[in-house]
Amino acid sequence: MYENREDLLIHAWHECGEALKDRGHLFRTFSLATIRDGQPELRTVVLRRVNAERWTLGFNADVRSPKVGEIQAEPRVSGLFYSQPHGFQIRFRGTAVAHHQDDVAQDAWDKTPLLGRRVYLSPAGPSERSEIYQSNIPPELIDREPNEEESVAGYANFVAVEIQVESLDILSLAFDGNRRAEFTRDSSVWLLP
Repeated sequence: MYENREDLLIHAWHECGEALKDRGHLFRTFSLATIRDGQPELRTVVLRRVNAERWTLGFNADVRSPKVGEIQAEPRVSGLFYSQPHGFQIRFRGTAVAHHQDDVAQDAWDKTPLLGRRVYLSPAGPSERSEIYQSNIPPELIDREPNEEESVAGYANFVAVEIQVESLDILSLAFDGNRRAEFTRDSSVWLLP
């Protein structure tokens, strides 16, 4: 399907961009790996921003979540997008920055719908331990989204994480032969699949 590496790279960034428009797109979420105490940590995050020209990806997080602290302590991250029906995989490495109460965070917050802001109003931070089940949603918002005024308090917990992608490993599975290539901003090479 892909006879040259550039087409593979263009398709990868295109699919990431499409995931922003289509909530059902398989690249809407991706696995993100960070480091905590010298050990890898892995979780799924929701893709919120893509800039193919700048090679950046972004997602939102709660400043109280462990992943934000991990990024602040060790900004090197890696990630994985995979579409099983299409046999298409993107692995990446990059450097993440957790933007909190700055222009980048404000811009991302302004684009976050009210229902999406509700999670940042939670009384406890993500991953805190509890002896009993708790939704961690304020009781007055359990069955509705906040209004604009109510949502404002959530900004204190909101972080926009931006990843500067440094390398991509793209794999396309095909009956006539899998294609795999590695890319940096200024070079590319085929890899044996």
